[in-house]
Amino acid sequence: MTISTTYVPVFLFVLFVFSGLTWSAADSQMVADAGGDTAIGLFSGKAGLLAGLALTGLYLPVLGNPLRALGAAVCVFWLLAFASVAWASTVGTVLFAVANLTLLLVATMLAHRLLGFQRALRLVWLTGTALILLSVALAVIGDPHALMGGMHAGRWRGVFAHKNSFGPFLAVNLLVAVFGQSSLKLPPALVAAMVVVDLAALFFTNSATADIAAAAGLIAGIALLPIPNRAVRGLWRGGSVAVACLLGGALLLQPAVTGELLGRDATMSGRAAMWAQAMPMTVERPLGTGYGTGGGAQVSI
Repeated sequence: MTISTTYVPVFLFVLFVFSGLTWSAADSQMVADAGGDTAIGLFSGKAGLLAGLALTGLYLPVLGNPLRALGAAVCVFWLLAFASVAWASTVGTVLFAVANLTLLLVATMLAHRLLGFQRALRLVWLTGTALILLSVALAVIGDPHALMGGMHAGRWRGVFAHKNSFGPFLAVNLLVAVFGQSSLKLPPALVAAMVVVDLAALFFTNSATADIAAAAGLIAGIALLPIPNRAVRGLWRGGSVAVACLLGGALLLQPAVTGELLGRDATMSGRAAMWAQAMPMTVERPLGTGYGTGGGAQVSI
């Protein structure tokens, strides 16, 4: 058994740590409304983090010089995240987030070194596909573990804490399926079927952010198609940018139409009030509240 083969289950475990998997009859919003702890992930707690760090640590010698593998930009980002402990609203939260960031970076570098880009991407996509199919099956039969309750009752959240966690998961899976077929090297029929499943699940999840992300990703992917002819490529991409700007401007100038398309009211489900509370924090704490704090308790509430 080669070292790359032994790393596969470790990489899969790390994927589960970052996937946000849950198994709770109440979604995170209902838990929060009831005054409970919204951290209901199966693998995303301290135990999962420590196990991930320990497992990936066994493979660190493979990287040789991890700082060189990371590159200057990512190293600066990590240092800035760690330095934010100095002005953090909650030091423990920042340290936990930095540890998670470290695990993500190390696991990704190891996956690239030991598995290669294509094999790692295939593992990521297949793992996501399995979780999505499980989520869809549970949602279709009406299992409360896969459906939202409260004000979002009936919307799909799958084996995740919230529909806004399931939605981005679907968007990423969709975009990899549409534009990554050459790297996935999987049967086209399987990938095409999964595109249909992702689109259907996005509809029933009704996460506006995920819908926008998926649409933007599809448009950007089409705009960046690898056209051999340089002149045609420049014209195509320039035209795509112009159309995107015109469409974006039109939607911004018609908030009522935009809200109706997204299934939201004029305040985007109360976000105007959220921004009113959050904006003063940019002056009160110009450096933020620390990496991974989400703006601190005041903004989170």
